Amino acid sequence: MTKRVNAELFIENVVGTLSAGLVATGIVVGGWFLRQQPPHFGVQTVNVKLPNIQSVKASSVSAAELEPYYQQYRAKIAAEKEKARQAELARQKAIADAKAAAEKKRLEAEAAKRQAEQAAKEAAEKAAKKAEQQRQAALAERRRAVQQAAQQAIEARQAQAAQRLAQKQATEKKATEKKRRQALAKKQAAEKKAAEKKRRQALAKKQAAEKKAAEKKRRQALAKKQAAEKKAAEKKRRQALAKKKAAAKKAAEKKRREALTRKKAAAKKAAEKKRRQALAKKRAAARKAAEQKRLQAELAASLAAEIKAREAKAAARRRAEAEARQKNQAFIQTAKKIGNKVRRNWQVPPKLPRHLRVKLAIRLSSRGKVLGNPRVVKSSGYKAFDLSAIEAVKRASPLPMPKKRAWAKAFAKENLILSFP
Repeated sequence: MTKRVNAELFIENVVGTLSAGLVATGIVVGGWFLRQQPPHFGVQTVNVKLPNIQSVKASSVSAAELEPYYQQYRAKIAAEKEKARQAELARQKAIADAKAAAEKKRLEAEAAKRQAEQAAKEAAEKAAKKAEQQRQAALAERRRAVQQAAQQAIEARQAQAAQRLAQKQATEKKATEKKRRQALAKKQAAEKKAAEKKRRQALAKKQAAEKKAAEKKRRQALAKKQAAEKKAAEKKRRQALAKKKAAAKKAAEKKRREALTRKKAAAKKAAEKKRRQALAKKRAAARKAAEQKRLQAELAASLAAEIKAREAKAAARRRAEAEARQKNQAFIQTAKKIGNKVRRNWQVPPKLPRHLRVKLAIRLSSRGKVLGNPRVVKSSGYKAFDLSAIEAVKRASPLPMPKKRAWAKAFAKENLILSFP
């Protein structure tokens, strides 16, 4: 759009400059308007006011005279080209600056993003470490509670065993006392009872040993179960940690691949953009060359048309000047004829002083008929002399007129002044 506007302004400047040059040439070779005075006819003088006629000498403009204008146009075209080139350089520089600023901003954003991701990663690791520490502390507390509960259970069982033993001893003492009291009476029963007691003691001892073995086995099973639970919890924690590390590694790999994909896409996009810009630049250069060629052709055509129009105008001016000269000559001849006819119809009154003079203004139709009464412009001082002149004009009507009807109409529109004599 800008190039088109510049081209239109350039063409307007060319046409305006040519028009100014033509006007200057017309002024230099133009002449002044000529005013023709009617001749004197003896005692009569006919003054006819004729139109101004401009006489212009026709001349053709040579190539040498047009060369300064061509140089001026070429200089103006070169200035417009330089201005457009500077504007294009400024535009390209602005685009490059904007691209550099955008790239810098993008790099800063990526660096800030990486820093934020690193900070988030460190915060996550710190939180995981803290959670692990808390979990270990909770596990240790749980272990202490379990151990304390086990110790309390052992102590309770020991207290119960001691109580049972004391009760047993008291029972045994009572039984022994009973046996001793009954030994005297019933030796056999005592011996039988002693044997039964021994058997019972052996059985109680055996049961105590079995109970102790069962308790030991239970404790071992509990310890083994706690160890298995601890091992399973540790294994689960390690699996969760490994899974978390694998997920983080997978996310990092995915992010790296996405960044690589974006980088490749950006490089491809930049290459495509560069190719399009080169193609657009090439097309713009071709359009510019075509536009310049078209402007040169239009300029040449405009100059040729302007020269042709100027020559046609000069020819028309020459024809108008020739017609004006013919018209002027016809007006002069008509004025002579009118003077001769009025002189033939004029009868000067006798006994009047000599050297009297009167001027009459008359109006004519296009056919030479006197319209109304002639008007006295300058009186002679004698009414009879003035009336004789008026009557001479009336008697001479219709007066001679130019042969061409248009010239006759133009002559009739003029103020015709007749001088007597």
